[in-house]
Amino acid sequence: LEIADGNVDAAELIFKEALGVVPRKDQSRILHAWGELEAERDNVERARVLFLKSVQADVLQGHAYCSWAQLEEGQGNIDKARELFLRGVRAAPQSAHLLHAWAHMEAVQGEAESSRALLKECLKVSPGNVKALDVWGKLEKAEGNAEESDKIFKRMEKAKARRNSAATA
Repeated sequence: LEIADGNVDAAELIFKEALGVVPRKDQSRILHAWGELEAERDNVERARVLFLKSVQADVLQGHAYCSWAQLEEGQGNIDKARELFLRGVRAAPQSAHLLHAWAHMEAVQGEAESSRALLKECLKVSPGNVKALDVWGKLEKAEGNAEESDKIFKRMEKAKARRNSAATA
């Protein structure tokens, strides 16, 4: 709530207080959220430290690896981002979020084959993952594979329809 209201100093104080009362094994999510705040504030070094502490508190925390990798990607540290995505996927192999984010980075980097492989893995974990299907459809379109792109976008529309009907049921 403090973050949403723009009270970042108050949010930081709450994070610090929470770390003082929450058991160490449960601190990963707090450290991750705080790292996200610092990344948004362009406090890159502080965000890195908080993401590191988050994954040290819970090595299975896939979202922290993802946020950290995306931070490094944004800083132009693509090899470091790949390393972090890989560590995250090893720690949380069923994380569609991690796989999708990594695939997106690879697509942006022009690594179509790597992106495809990651998207296929993501869709094994989460068959109707609309975000992954969107990235894949755009990738195929950019690669000049119009027929494949159309097929993937149709699959994405079906996944959206299933998601929407499930939400209204």
